[in-house]
Amino acid sequence: MFSSYFRFLALFIIIITITITLVIPKQLLAHPSKAIPLIKIVTEQQQLIPKNKKKINATWLLLENPSTTDYACESEKESGTPIKINVRGNFSRHYPKRSYQVEFYTDNERNKETALPLLGMSPSSEWILIASFIDRTLIRNAFAFELARQMTREKGKPLWYVSQWRQVEVVINCKYKGIYTLVEKIERSKDRVNIDKFDFDDLNKSDNPFILKRDGRGAGNIEEAGETFRSTWSTKFTYVYPSKSKIAALKQADPLKHAQFEQYMINTMTDFESIFKAMTPEEPHDELWSKAIDLPTFVHYFLIQEVFKNMDGFKRSIFFFRDKQGKFQMGPLWDFDIAMGNYWPYHQNLTSGFQHGHGYYLLDGNTELFWFKRLLQSQQFASAVIKQYQEYRKPGALLDWDNVNQLIDQIAWQTPQEAIDRNFKRWHVLGKPPKLFFTMAPPYPHTYEGEIKKLKSWQKRRLQWLDQHITEIARGD
Repeated sequence: MFSSYFRFLALFIIIITITITLVIPKQLLAHPSKAIPLIKIVTEQQQLIPKNKKKINATWLLLENPSTTDYACESEKESGTPIKINVRGNFSRHYPKRSYQVEFYTDNERNKETALPLLGMSPSSEWILIASFIDRTLIRNAFAFELARQMTREKGKPLWYVSQWRQVEVVINCKYKGIYTLVEKIERSKDRVNIDKFDFDDLNKSDNPFILKRDGRGAGNIEEAGETFRSTWSTKFTYVYPSKSKIAALKQADPLKHAQFEQYMINTMTDFESIFKAMTPEEPHDELWSKAIDLPTFVHYFLIQEVFKNMDGFKRSIFFFRDKQGKFQMGPLWDFDIAMGNYWPYHQNLTSGFQHGHGYYLLDGNTELFWFKRLLQSQQFASAVIKQYQEYRKPGALLDWDNVNQLIDQIAWQTPQEAIDRNFKRWHVLGKPPKLFFTMAPPYPHTYEGEIKKLKSWQKRRLQWLDQHITEIARGD
C-alpha cells in the first residue's frame, strides 16, 4: 500500500515538474538574485548637472558586482575615472530622472579622451545613460534594439549595427537615481557604424561617407551654431560624423574649406531628397531611388517603426548614413520611450492605425520626414515592406508571437527584483497617472509585472491589427 502511495507521489511530482518546465518560461519563475552593475558618479564640488546640456567635470566608478554596502557612499572618499557629463534629451531633460552623456578622459585635466570597453561592449570614449523615466517597463528601448538585432538580410546576412546595452543602477553624488540603460553611442568605428573616413580634400566624391541625424523642432535651440544644416527642401540635419568638434576645428583652421564642406553637404542632401520629391504614383522613378538607397535597411526601419507605432521614428531621432558603396542606409535605431502604446495624445496608445502619414501634430510641431511617404508611392517599395512583414509573421519566425513574448520576458526578467524595488522606491510612479498630461496612457498598473503585462497585451494586439491591414500600408492614416 505504502509503495503504491510513494510511486503515485513520485509520479505526481514528476508531472508537476515537467508541467512547470514546459508551460512556464524559466525567466518568469523569478528575477535573478545577482545584482546588476552599479555606476557611481561624483561631480566636482558635488554640483548639480545642469539641464541646459552644459558639460561638467566628474568621476566615474563602475562596480560590476556590487555588494549591498556599495549603494551608500561618502563622496569625498569616492574616486574613479575622470569624465565629463551632461544631460541629454530635449523634452526628457525636464523630467525628474534625466538621461546623461558621459565622456571618458585619460587624466584630471581632461585634455584627451580615452576609449573604454564597458561591460563587454566595444570600446568608446562616449557613452549614453538612458533614464527611461516615462517608460515604466524600463525596457522599451532594449526590446526594440534586440528585436532589430535579429533582423537580417537575405540568406541570414547581418542587416545593420544596433547599439549594445546593459541595465545598470546609478548613484550620483551619493543619491540613488535608479535603473538606467547604458548604451553605446552612435558613432563611426569598426565595431559600430563601419564606414570609411570622410575625405575633406576631395569634395567631389559621390561616395564620401557620413552619418547624419534628422531631429525635431527645438533640437537646435541649445546647440552651437554649425552643428546643423538644411537641405534646399528645408529638412534640418545634425552632424554625427564628421564629428561636430572636427567641423568646428576645420572652420577655425580653414574657413574656406569649411564653407566648401558645408555646401557639399547641402548639395548632397538636396540631390538625395530631390529623388523622393520627383516621385509620383504614376512615375515612381524606381530606377533612381533603388540606386540611391540600401533597400533592406529602409524596409526594416519602416517596419520596426510601424510594429512599435513609434511617433518619433518618422519625425525625429532618425539616424542614417552613406555607406562604402555610396548608398544611403537607415539606422542605427534610437529612441523608443514613447512607442508601444506609451503615449496618450493623437491616438498613439491605440493598437490600430498606421504610424506613418501624420505630417504634423499640434503641440508637437515636428513635421514628418517625407521620404517614406514618397517611397510608398512605389509599388516596388510597398510590396517589399508587405512581403517582409508577412515573412516575419510566419510560425516560428521573428514576429511570431511566441518569439516576441519570449524576448520581452528575457529582457524584463534579467533585472533582479531588489533593483526594481529600489528604482520604484526612489521614483513613486507605479499605479499613478503621469504629472505631465502628454505622456503615458491608462491603465496605470500598481506593479512592475503589471507594466510588463500591459506592454505584452498592447504589442500582441498591434501585430494582430497589422496582420489585417499591412496590405493597405501605402495609404497611411
